Amino acid sequence: MVLEGSIYNFAGAVWDFRGTWTPLDNGDVRQFFEQYNHDSEVWEPWFDGRYVRKVAD
Repeated sequence: MVLEGSIYNFAGAVWDFRGTWTPLDNGDVRQFFEQYNHDSEVWEPWFDGRYVRKVAD
């Protein structure tokens, strides 16, 4: 799944932003966010995380 849009800070700056959620073979899900750098014209990593299923007690 991909989510794309813009984020705004308190001073009014705007950045292009996207997030992807990717199911992994072991059942985990990777969440990866990127922010577009208009100066270098490349997408830069912003957050890289993983969802792991909790084992029942």
